[in-house]
Amino acid sequence: MAQWVGTEFNRQQREEELERTSKFLQETQAVANVGGWEVSLRSERMRWSEELYRIHGLPLDANPTPEEAIEFYHPDDRDSIREAFDRLTTEGEPYDLELRIVTADDEVCWVRTRGEPRYEDDEIVAVHGTFQDITERKEREQELQRQNSRLNEFTSLISHDLQNPLNVAQGRTAILQQRADEELSEHLTPLVRSLDRMESIIEDTLTLARQGETVGGIDPISVVDLIGKCWAGVETGEATLEIGDEFTLRGDHDRLRHVFENLFRNAVEHGGEDVTVRVGRCGEDCFYVEDDGPGIPPSDRDAVLEPGHTSVSGGTGFGLTIVKRIAEAHGWEVAITDGRDGGARFKFDTAGLPDK
Repeated sequence: MAQWVGTEFNRQQREEELERTSKFLQETQAVANVGGWEVSLRSERMRWSEELYRIHGLPLDANPTPEEAIEFYHPDDRDSIREAFDRLTTEGEPYDLELRIVTADDEVCWVRTRGEPRYEDDEIVAVHGTFQDITERKEREQELQRQNSRLNEFTSLISHDLQNPLNVAQGRTAILQQRADEELSEHLTPLVRSLDRMESIIEDTLTLARQGETVGGIDPISVVDLIGKCWAGVETGEATLEIGDEFTLRGDHDRLRHVFENLFRNAVEHGGEDVTVRVGRCGEDCFYVEDDGPGIPPSDRDAVLEPGHTSVSGGTGFGLTIVKRIAEAHGWEVAITDGRDGGARFKFDTAGLPDK
């Protein structure tokens, strides 16, 4: 009697554990939108998990055949899954496809379907796999593709339809400046400034649009060499550049050139032509660019990194946004703090650089 009680207790424990495991798997499948399926090649019977029924919009007492399951696929995708399923059952070739189905409620869904063979004594006796609803991801991807398409149209418009007329206007203005008397030159000076501002806006906008959130090749870069060239390419007036110890960054050379040039330009615009700019390391995975200008109030530090924010006449409002986007594309974090002499310090945490 005691032995029977012990056996019965163990059986009940196993059944409860099996029930808990089954419930856990069902909940996991529902959260991940993943179902499972299996087809016995001997009996030609197919089994679906509950989530698979839900994805197809079918009641749990439905009993579709493999061919009927294939009919749920979108007409344009039906041949692809049929051919993949045939190769799986005859040759044992696995498949992993992203296709569309039309549910019992006539809704079009994107699914990722995977199939693998099951062998016994070197014979395929069954095939099984997973089935996941990926509609939300596909919709996000498609929206991103549409945005990229619009972005390409936008950059084409700027680079051709705006840049070319601007170049013509700048060329004609330069000729007028050569021939103008003093009175006419006074009127041409603000025109030249306006044309230069338009050029800066176009260049910054194209930089943001074309670079997006990606970087090219990642290479070791000598910071001293890079910032020396960047400093020479910016109108710095009487400003002074101070560089700490030589160090190397791993990054995209062309993208980082935009980072340093925009930071140098920002320092001169806000700190004056006699500003001092320093570049150095603040740790193994950290470097900074700071100046001794008026600094940036804590309440404005997030805003200055967003598009269109400028506090100086003639600024485009895109320079620091470019800095932020390129840093993020490298996997870096950028923060604004107080500089050593009260100016602004842009601190870059480079620990998150992805491997390339």
